[in-house]
Amino acid sequence: MQPTPFLTAWDPRQTLKGSRDPLGSMGLWTHQGRRIIGNLTTVSTQVRDFTATMLGYHLAERVRDLAGPGQDVAVFLKWEQLAAYVRAHVLDEGGFRGVERTRSRLAAKGPRVTLSARSEHQILGDQKVYGLMGTYTMPGRSSGLLEGEPLRLTPAARELVEAEYLPRLAPVAGKRLDGLARRLAAGEVKVDLDGRDAPLAEAIGKVLTRKRIPAAERRFYQRHLLYNQDHDTTGGLQGVLAAHMLARGHTDWEPAGLRQAATVVAKQGPTGVALAEELERAAVLESVLAPVGVLFG
Repeated sequence: MQPTPFLTAWDPRQTLKGSRDPLGSMGLWTHQGRRIIGNLTTVSTQVRDFTATMLGYHLAERVRDLAGPGQDVAVFLKWEQLAAYVRAHVLDEGGFRGVERTRSRLAAKGPRVTLSARSEHQILGDQKVYGLMGTYTMPGRSSGLLEGEPLRLTPAARELVEAEYLPRLAPVAGKRLDGLARRLAAGEVKVDLDGRDAPLAEAIGKVLTRKRIPAAERRFYQRHLLYNQDHDTTGGLQGVLAAHMLARGHTDWEPAGLRQAATVVAKQGPTGVALAEELERAAVLESVLAPVGVLFG
Protein backbone atom coordinates (compact mmCIF):
# COMPACT_ATOMS: atom_id res chain seq x y z
CA MET A 1 0.00 0.00 0.00
CA GLN A 2 1.38 3.40 -0.97
CA PRO A 3 1.44 6.10 1.73
CA THR A 4 -0.97 9.02 1.44
CA PRO A 5 0.69 12.39 0.65
CA PHE A 6 0.76 14.94 3.44
CA LEU A 7 2.28 18.34 4.24
CA THR A 8 5.37 18.85 6.37
CA ALA A 9 7.51 21.80 7.39
CA TRP A 10 9.57 23.22 4.52
CA ASP A 11 12.87 21.44 3.93
CA PRO A 12 15.42 24.08 2.81
CA ARG A 13 17.48 21.36 1.11
CA GLN A 14 14.64 20.88 -1.38
CA THR A 15 14.38 24.55 -2.33
CA LEU A 16 14.32 25.01 -6.09
CA LYS A 17 15.91 28.27 -7.19
CA GLY A 18 14.98 29.94 -10.45
CA SER A 19 12.48 27.22 -11.27
CA ARG A 20 9.13 27.39 -13.02
CA ASP A 21 8.02 24.88 -10.39
CA PRO A 22 9.29 26.46 -7.15
CA LEU A 23 7.25 24.16 -4.92
CA GLY A 24 8.49 20.98 -6.60
CA SER A 25 4.94 19.89 -7.39
CA MET A 26 5.85 18.48 -10.79
CA GLY A 27 8.12 15.85 -9.26
CA LEU A 28 5.27 14.59 -7.11
CA TRP A 29 2.85 14.60 -10.01
CA THR A 30 5.32 12.82 -12.27
CA HIS A 31 5.90 10.08 -9.71
CA GLN A 32 2.18 9.44 -9.35
CA GLY A 33 1.34 9.93 -13.01
CA ARG A 34 3.94 7.37 -14.14
CA ARG A 35 2.06 4.72 -12.17
CA ILE A 36 -1.01 5.28 -14.36
CA ILE A 37 0.33 6.60 -17.69
CA GLY A 38 3.82 5.34 -18.42
CA ASN A 39 4.74 7.02 -21.69
CA LEU A 40 3.36 10.57 -21.86
CA THR A 41 4.05 13.79 -19.96
CA THR A 42 2.11 16.89 -19.02
CA VAL A 43 3.52 18.71 -22.07
CA SER A 44 3.36 15.93 -24.69
CA THR A 45 -0.34 16.36 -25.35
CA GLN A 46 -0.68 16.87 -29.12
CA VAL A 47 -0.88 13.98 -31.58
CA ARG A 48 0.34 16.16 -34.43
CA ASP A 49 3.39 17.15 -32.41
CA PHE A 50 4.32 13.46 -32.41
CA THR A 51 3.79 13.47 -36.18
CA ALA A 52 6.12 16.46 -36.56
CA THR A 53 8.66 14.86 -34.23
CA MET A 54 8.78 11.62 -36.22
CA LEU A 55 9.22 13.54 -39.47
CA GLY A 56 11.95 15.64 -37.86
CA TYR A 57 13.94 12.56 -36.89
CA HIS A 58 13.34 11.01 -40.31
CA LEU A 59 14.81 14.12 -41.96
CA ALA A 60 17.76 14.15 -39.55
CA GLU A 61 18.47 10.52 -40.44
CA ARG A 62 18.29 11.26 -44.16
CA VAL A 63 20.79 14.10 -43.75
CA ARG A 64 23.14 11.75 -41.87
CA ASP A 65 22.94 9.29 -44.74
CA LEU A 66 23.36 11.95 -47.43
CA ALA A 67 25.88 14.34 -45.86
CA GLY A 68 27.29 12.62 -42.80
CA PRO A 69 26.75 13.13 -39.06
CA GLY A 70 26.74 16.31 -37.02
CA GLN A 71 23.67 18.15 -38.27
CA ASP A 72 20.86 16.33 -36.47
CA VAL A 73 19.92 19.16 -34.10
CA ALA A 74 20.12 21.93 -36.69
CA VAL A 75 18.05 19.99 -39.23
CA PHE A 76 15.44 19.09 -36.63
CA LEU A 77 15.13 22.70 -35.44
CA LYS A 78 14.74 24.02 -38.98
CA TRP A 79 12.10 21.41 -39.76
CA GLU A 80 10.23 22.36 -36.58
CA GLN A 81 10.34 26.02 -37.62
CA LEU A 82 9.00 25.17 -41.07
CA ALA A 83 6.23 23.05 -39.57
CA ALA A 84 5.31 25.87 -37.18
CA TYR A 85 5.06 28.45 -39.97
CA VAL A 86 2.88 26.07 -41.98
CA ARG A 87 0.60 25.40 -39.02
CA ALA A 88 0.19 29.10 -38.32
CA HIS A 89 0.05 30.49 -41.85
CA VAL A 90 -1.41 27.72 -44.01
CA LEU A 91 -3.61 25.94 -41.47
CA ASP A 92 -4.32 28.94 -39.22
CA GLU A 93 -3.94 26.62 -36.23
CA GLY A 94 -2.50 27.31 -32.80
CA GLY A 95 -1.69 25.22 -29.77
CA PHE A 96 1.81 24.23 -30.89
CA ARG A 97 5.09 25.09 -29.22
CA GLY A 98 6.46 28.46 -30.32
CA VAL A 99 3.13 29.71 -31.65
CA GLU A 100 3.50 33.26 -30.29
CA ARG A 101 6.89 33.94 -31.84
CA THR A 102 5.84 32.23 -35.06
CA ARG A 103 2.73 34.38 -35.45
CA SER A 104 4.61 37.52 -34.47
CA ARG A 105 7.19 37.00 -37.23
CA LEU A 106 4.53 36.22 -39.81
CA ALA A 107 2.66 39.39 -38.84
CA ALA A 108 5.82 41.49 -39.03
CA LYS A 109 7.52 40.03 -42.11
CA GLY A 110 4.86 38.10 -43.98
CA PRO A 111 5.13 34.61 -45.50
CA ARG A 112 8.81 34.88 -46.48
CA VAL A 113 10.61 33.32 -43.52
CA THR A 114 14.12 32.22 -42.63
CA LEU A 115 14.96 28.88 -41.05
CA SER A 116 18.18 28.32 -39.13
CA ALA A 117 19.51 27.03 -35.83
CA ARG A 118 20.67 30.50 -34.81
CA SER A 119 18.91 32.07 -31.85
CA GLU A 120 17.39 34.91 -33.89
CA HIS A 121 15.50 32.39 -36.03
CA GLN A 122 14.41 30.00 -33.31
CA ILE A 123 10.71 29.98 -32.42
CA LEU A 124 11.37 29.59 -28.69
CA GLY A 125 13.90 31.07 -26.28
CA ASP A 126 15.76 27.75 -26.35
CA GLN A 127 14.08 25.73 -29.07
CA LYS A 128 16.15 22.60 -28.50
CA VAL A 129 15.07 22.43 -24.86
CA TYR A 130 11.51 23.76 -25.00
CA GLY A 131 10.55 22.69 -28.50
CA LEU A 132 9.69 19.27 -29.87
CA MET A 133 13.17 17.83 -29.42
CA GLY A 134 13.18 18.64 -25.71
CA THR A 135 9.58 17.77 -24.90
CA TYR A 136 8.61 14.95 -27.27
CA THR A 137 11.78 12.88 -27.60
CA MET A 138 11.44 11.10 -24.26
CA PRO A 139 7.72 10.36 -24.72
CA GLY A 140 8.57 9.21 -28.24
CA ARG A 141 11.07 6.72 -26.85
CA SER A 142 8.67 5.55 -24.15
CA SER A 143 5.92 5.06 -26.74
CA GLY A 144 8.03 2.96 -29.08
CA LEU A 145 8.45 5.61 -31.78
CA LEU A 146 12.17 6.41 -31.36
CA GLU A 147 15.20 4.32 -30.49
CA GLY A 148 18.96 4.09 -30.71
CA GLU A 149 21.83 6.55 -30.64
CA PRO A 150 21.79 8.65 -32.69
CA LEU A 151 18.03 8.63 -32.47
CA ARG A 152 16.06 7.10 -35.32
CA LEU A 153 12.55 5.86 -35.94
CA THR A 154 11.58 2.43 -34.68
CA PRO A 155 10.38 -0.09 -37.28
CA ALA A 156 6.76 0.61 -36.31
CA ALA A 157 7.17 4.39 -36.64
CA ARG A 158 9.12 4.03 -39.87
CA GLU A 159 6.34 1.89 -41.33
CA LEU A 160 3.79 4.60 -40.54
CA VAL A 161 5.95 7.42 -41.91
CA GLU A 162 6.70 5.54 -45.13
CA ALA A 163 3.11 4.44 -45.66
CA GLU A 164 1.20 7.57 -44.64
CA TYR A 165 3.44 10.65 -44.85
CA LEU A 166 6.14 10.14 -47.47
CA PRO A 167 3.69 9.44 -50.33
CA ARG A 168 1.93 12.74 -49.64
CA LEU A 169 5.15 14.73 -49.30
CA ALA A 170 7.40 13.09 -51.89
CA PRO A 171 5.99 14.93 -54.95
CA VAL A 172 7.16 18.26 -53.49
CA ALA A 173 9.95 17.13 -51.11
CA GLY A 174 11.65 14.39 -53.08
CA LYS A 175 11.83 10.63 -52.71
CA ARG A 176 12.23 9.77 -49.01
CA LEU A 177 12.12 13.58 -48.51
CA ASP A 178 15.72 13.78 -49.71
CA GLY A 179 15.11 17.06 -51.52
CA LEU A 180 13.83 18.71 -48.37
CA ALA A 181 16.58 17.06 -46.31
CA ARG A 182 19.32 18.51 -48.54
CA ARG A 183 17.71 21.91 -48.34
CA LEU A 184 17.50 21.83 -44.54
CA ALA A 185 21.14 20.77 -44.38
CA ALA A 186 22.12 24.22 -45.65
CA GLY A 187 23.06 26.74 -43.00
CA GLU A 188 20.22 29.18 -43.62
CA VAL A 189 17.05 28.37 -45.54
CA LYS A 190 14.77 30.97 -47.13
CA VAL A 191 11.16 29.85 -47.51
CA ASP A 192 8.35 31.62 -49.34
CA LEU A 193 5.14 30.07 -48.04
CA ASP A 194 2.93 31.83 -50.59
CA GLY A 195 5.39 31.73 -53.48
CA ARG A 196 7.64 29.01 -54.82
CA ASP A 197 7.28 26.95 -51.62
CA ALA A 198 3.48 27.08 -51.53
CA PRO A 199 3.09 23.48 -52.82
CA LEU A 200 5.49 22.23 -50.14
CA ALA A 201 3.72 24.22 -47.43
CA GLU A 202 0.33 22.94 -48.56
CA ALA A 203 1.53 19.31 -48.53
CA ILE A 204 3.02 19.67 -45.06
CA GLY A 205 -0.21 21.27 -43.89
CA LYS A 206 -2.25 18.30 -45.11
CA VAL A 207 -0.02 15.97 -43.09
CA LEU A 208 -0.05 18.08 -39.91
CA THR A 209 -3.65 19.25 -39.83
CA ARG A 210 -5.61 18.32 -36.73
CA LYS A 211 -8.95 18.46 -38.53
CA ARG A 212 -8.65 14.97 -39.96
CA ILE A 213 -6.62 11.99 -38.79
CA PRO A 214 -7.00 9.03 -41.18
CA ALA A 215 -8.01 5.65 -39.80
CA ALA A 216 -4.56 4.07 -40.19
CA GLU A 217 -2.94 6.91 -38.25
CA ARG A 218 -5.65 6.81 -35.61
CA ARG A 219 -5.05 3.09 -35.02
CA PHE A 220 -1.30 3.67 -34.78
CA TYR A 221 -1.56 6.52 -32.29
CA GLN A 222 -4.10 4.71 -30.16
CA ARG A 223 -1.84 1.68 -29.96
CA HIS A 224 1.38 3.56 -29.22
CA LEU A 225 0.25 6.71 -27.39
CA LEU A 226 -3.08 5.96 -25.77
CA TYR A 227 -2.60 2.30 -24.83
CA ASN A 228 1.21 2.06 -25.17
CA GLN A 229 0.58 -1.61 -25.86
CA ASP A 230 4.11 -2.61 -26.80
CA HIS A 231 5.96 -0.76 -24.03
CA ASP A 232 3.52 -0.66 -21.12
CA THR A 233 5.16 -0.06 -17.74
CA THR A 234 1.97 0.25 -15.68
CA GLY A 235 1.00 -3.39 -15.36
CA GLY A 236 -2.03 -2.89 -17.56
CA LEU A 237 -3.42 0.14 -15.72
CA GLN A 238 -2.95 2.47 -18.67
CA GLY A 239 -4.89 0.14 -20.95
CA VAL A 240 -7.84 -0.03 -18.57
CA LEU A 241 -7.86 3.76 -18.22
CA ALA A 242 -7.62 4.24 -21.99
CA ALA A 243 -10.53 1.89 -22.59
CA HIS A 244 -12.56 3.74 -19.96
CA MET A 245 -11.79 7.09 -21.59
CA LEU A 246 -12.82 5.88 -25.04
CA ALA A 247 -15.97 4.16 -23.83
CA ARG A 248 -17.20 6.95 -21.60
CA GLY A 249 -15.63 10.03 -23.14
CA HIS A 250 -14.04 10.78 -19.76
CA THR A 251 -12.22 14.13 -19.71
CA ASP A 252 -12.70 15.33 -16.12
CA TRP A 253 -9.41 15.14 -14.22
CA GLU A 254 -10.49 17.14 -11.19
CA PRO A 255 -10.58 15.13 -7.92
CA ALA A 256 -14.32 14.47 -8.25
CA GLY A 257 -13.85 13.21 -11.80
CA LEU A 258 -10.96 10.98 -10.77
CA ARG A 259 -13.03 9.45 -8.00
CA GLN A 260 -15.93 8.91 -10.38
CA ALA A 261 -13.62 7.10 -12.80
CA ALA A 262 -12.20 5.05 -9.91
CA THR A 263 -15.69 3.87 -8.98
CA VAL A 264 -16.31 2.64 -12.53
CA VAL A 265 -12.97 0.92 -13.23
CA ALA A 266 -12.93 -0.79 -9.82
CA LYS A 267 -15.58 -3.15 -11.21
CA GLN A 268 -13.24 -4.39 -13.95
CA GLY A 269 -11.29 -7.08 -12.14
CA PRO A 270 -7.98 -6.94 -10.25
CA THR A 271 -6.35 -4.53 -12.71
CA GLY A 272 -9.34 -2.22 -12.46
CA VAL A 273 -9.14 -2.32 -8.67
CA ALA A 274 -5.43 -1.44 -8.81
CA LEU A 275 -6.17 1.43 -11.19
CA ALA A 276 -8.96 2.69 -8.92
CA GLU A 277 -6.48 2.86 -6.03
CA GLU A 278 -4.03 4.90 -8.12
CA LEU A 279 -6.77 7.25 -9.31
CA GLU A 280 -7.87 7.77 -5.72
CA ARG A 281 -4.28 8.57 -4.77
CA ALA A 282 -4.10 11.07 -7.63
CA ALA A 283 -7.28 12.72 -6.34
CA VAL A 284 -5.80 12.97 -2.85
CA LEU A 285 -2.55 14.36 -4.24
CA GLU A 286 -4.45 17.01 -6.21
CA SER A 287 -6.42 17.98 -3.10
CA VAL A 288 -3.08 18.66 -1.38
CA LEU A 289 -1.11 20.28 -4.20
CA ALA A 290 -3.85 22.53 -5.58
CA PRO A 291 -4.40 24.64 -2.44
CA VAL A 292 -0.67 24.69 -1.69
CA GLY A 293 -0.03 26.01 -5.18
CA VAL A 294 -2.63 28.74 -4.72
CA LEU A 295 -1.26 29.77 -1.32
CA PHE A 296 2.47 29.59 -1.96
CA GLY A 297 3.00 29.25 -5.71
